[in-house]
Amino acid sequence: MLAIIALSLGTNNVSKSIEQAWIWCENWIPLAQKYHTLGIVAICWAIWKTRNKICFEGKTIHDLASIVCYACALMSYWAGLYPDVDKEALEVGINTMYCDEAGEKEETK
Repeated sequence: MLAIIALSLGTNNVSKSIEQAWIWCENWIPLAQKYHTLGIVAICWAIWKTRNKICFEGKTIHDLASIVCYACALMSYWAGLYPDVDKEALEVGINTMYCDEAGEKEETK
């Protein structure tokens, strides 16, 4: 899961724990430090909600990119809680991840 996010941002290393996720954010997205919490929370929440759908509703997941898209949707929604300047910066980052995910899906078809 985190590998998809890392690849969408053009990085080549993947964090394997929440502690490493903070370090990864500091290393790869240093100028967006005030958004790190939003991103990590959105990813964790998307994973948790997807896990619940699988465990309790019998849903299946066909690719991990859907979790990234879910996390992007959460971040986009929550971006509305930020001032306009921050909201715009978040939307640019979120759209970058959406575009990368859309490109990845097209390449695999």
